[in-house]
Amino acid sequence: MASNDITMRFLDTVSWLIKEKRAQDKKEIALNLDISTSLMTEITKGRSNVGVIPIQNIVIKYGISAEWLLTGEGSMLKTDNPTEPSDAPPLNTENAALNTLKGIIKEQALEIARLELEVKNLKNRINNG
Repeated sequence: MASNDITMRFLDTVSWLIKEKRAQDKKEIALNLDISTSLMTEITKGRSNVGVIPIQNIVIKYGISAEWLLTGEGSMLKTDNPTEPSDAPPLNTENAALNTLKGIIKEQALEIARLELEVKNLKNRINNG
């Protein structure tokens, strides 16, 4: 599975967090993001794209800009000089981030429906031909 742009920015953030010693390793980040270490490995190896929960939690727990993570625009950090990871999302970006995530989920649902139709058509071609 090819990684999408959001997954690539997520992985850039994970690398940055380790490099800047805001986290010891990917295992610690996975635990802080409430995902399994095996899912973190799947994302890191490009076998899975990052989902809503790790995106939401990296924004909330590490002070990463939701706009940058989702669109690539602006700065990676919510502020230019954060002192500690944030425990709560700023109120002014929470709704925008949620709306963006809803859009991503809708796009993924449409892609799943398209792929399911493609699989059905391929099965029909195999059975009929």
